[in-house]
Amino acid sequence: MKNNQVLRFGGVCAILLGLAKLLSGGFYLLLSPDLRAEVPAAKFLPAFAQSSSLLTSLFWVEALVGVLGVAVIPALSSLVEEGNEGWVRWAGSLATIGFVLSAVGYTLSIAKLPGIASAFVKGDESTKAALVMISSRRSKKRRLDRGHCGE
Repeated sequence: MKNNQVLRFGGVCAILLGLAKLLSGGFYLLLSPDLRAEVPAAKFLPAFAQSSSLLTSLFWVEALVGVLGVAVIPALSSLVEEGNEGWVRWAGSLATIGFVLSAVGYTLSIAKLPGIASAFVKGDESTKAALVMISSRRSKKRRLDRGHCGE
């Protein structure tokens, strides 16, 4: 017998998660081109310092998606668990880790990015060069992690 409260709560969270992802996509479409993914730090940081509210809102929505995703996992797992307990437990653990890391990552970005952007705008050339180098190395690592070559 499945616990209806868990299923109902998970269903509500799944609907909210879907709506949050739609909202997130809408925010991304409205973003300035200088605030989108893969923009070099030398362009991104001044643009963020000048106008951060839409991107910060997007980050809050994505953090919420991570929290809602964690809430959906037990309900979804209970629907498909019969006969697949090991796989469901394994996949549920991976999903939980992914959603938690996503929520924490976006929350850290909300907390740290304004200070980094402010330091970039107010800093001298050596500060700007250091922040660009750190950001470009991280960006290059992300591209390599996704299988992109070159650069």
